[in-house]
Amino acid sequence: MIWRARKIISAGMFVINIGLTACLLYLFLGRGYFVVGGFTSVELVTIVLAALSVLLTALGIFIALLAIWGYQSLRYVSEETARTTAENVVNSELPALVKREFAEVRDLKDILGQEQVSSTTAQEAVNSLDGGKQ
Repeated sequence: MIWRARKIISAGMFVINIGLTACLLYLFLGRGYFVVGGFTSVELVTIVLAALSVLLTALGIFIALLAIWGYQSLRYVSEETARTTAENVVNSELPALVKREFAEVRDLKDILGQEQVSSTTAQEAVNSLDGGKQ
């Protein structure tokens, strides 16, 4: 996923560079390179502000792409961390839990398997397995 985003960004930058190169070649070869008297202050301010707006737009798009990439990376890492943590907890706790449950079932069978079991003894055995809850 990360490589895919990098390839898309690299391809976009490559296309922009090709476009700028084509524009410059058109200006220099098609029209010729002539030095003119200069720009007036109004034209200069207009050009600077236009260039600044283009740069800020490109920066905003770049930051948005980085935010999307960062979100996807964070989501992927958190999913992997949650999965490995859950697997580790299950692998470490499950054998002890199964042994305890089998022991409780065996104890209940021993209590209920006696010849004369009163109903209160059976109820106490069931309550002990439920943690004292009815």
